Amino acid sequence: MEFLPFLLNKSPNLETLVIHGQLHYDEEQPESVCKCLLGYSFLLSSPVKVLHITNYRGTNGEVEQLEHFIEKLACLK
Repeated sequence: MEFLPFLLNKSPNLETLVIHGQLHYDEEQPESVCKCLLGYSFLLSSPVKVLHITNYRGTNGEVEQLEHFIEKLACLK
């Protein structure tokens, strides 16, 4: 089970999401994008309005994840 889809599904009133570091880290592929961001996006129905990410390093994988969030979080301010 992927954590972020589970969390958002169980938190229908969540308006602020704080992420400390990467969502998922794979030592063998540190640049890889979280599998939960590929394909159908559960983020489309998320009520999250504020996204706060800490420990952002700007790697290619992180940039790709951030772009996905910005494109898919419809309620993002």
